Amino acid sequence: ALVCLSEDLSIILWSKYFSGYSLYLNKPEYIDNKLFFSGRLNDNGVFFCIDAITGSLLNQAKFDIGTDMTVIQHFYKTDDGYIATAQYNSAPTYPYNHVVIRLDSNFNVLKAYGLSNIFDDQPLVLIPEPDGAYYGCASGGGIRFAMSASDQMLYSRITIIGYLHAPFIFFKYRGGLLSVSNGNWYNVGAN
Repeated sequence: ALVCLSEDLSIILWSKYFSGYSLYLNKPEYIDNKLFFSGRLNDNGVFFCIDAITGSLLNQAKFDIGTDMTVIQHFYKTDDGYIATAQYNSAPTYPYNHVVIRLDSNFNVLKAYGLSNIFDDQPLVLIPEPDGAYYGCASGGGIRFAMSASDQMLYSRITIIGYLHAPFIFFKYRGGLLSVSNGNWYNVGAN
């Protein structure tokens, strides 16, 4: 259930109830007075957008890759629309299991492509630029990369020694990019 309360918590302004067998949702993301929900319903990745002021459903969609369980993970805003990331349980024949989905401002899918060399059970986080370019950070050896607005790989590096470094904070500041990752229980010590 989703409940929007007045500032003093005395009035329910609106509420929504989500139901569905096997509906799993990630933490919603708040962008431009909109709430973005992502996750999966059965084996399909789902995302929907709600107006945070009125509670109105603005858009909803599902995304799947073949017969594999797909999970929409994150939404990011760009000047021309949105970037979403998805993850799916890939069969051994697929060369990737993380997908980047470009959406226009009306949530129509413009392009989707896979990213290789990111372990299937590891998180992927992005820092979008206004023009649609983005920086990415993933675990599995501390992968860092940059992608142009036209989806050309600018660089890709393994920057952290170890295996299980899962990024949970990734941001850009005037000195560069900062990634804060969890530790690796097999790699004790500092390098």
